[in-house]
Amino acid sequence: MASKNYLWADDQSEVIINCTPINSFGLKIPFRNSYVIFSIIEGKDLIDILHKDETKGSLLLKSKFEEGKVIIKITSRYSLLPNLIEINIVKNLS
Repeated sequence: MASKNYLWADDQSEVIINCTPINSFGLKIPFRNSYVIFSIIEGKDLIDILHKDETKGSLLLKSKFEEGKVIIKITSRYSLLPNLIEINIVKNLS
């Protein structure tokens, strides 16, 4: 789950992506880490990776001064299909 689905095209906007393991009832599994692999498919030059922890399933991104679209593929050890997250980087109008 991402904290928001857009970033401003400045040097201060950040987004946090956290992956939480859930069971078949949709409830969070306590005392379990989500082992994931983050792959940036598109827009690698638009962001900086500040923190990446694939054992706990967290990723912290910071935007640069360019606008565009970033697509991140998240592959889990326990799921069959990967998830795609799209984050738009928009121009700050003020």
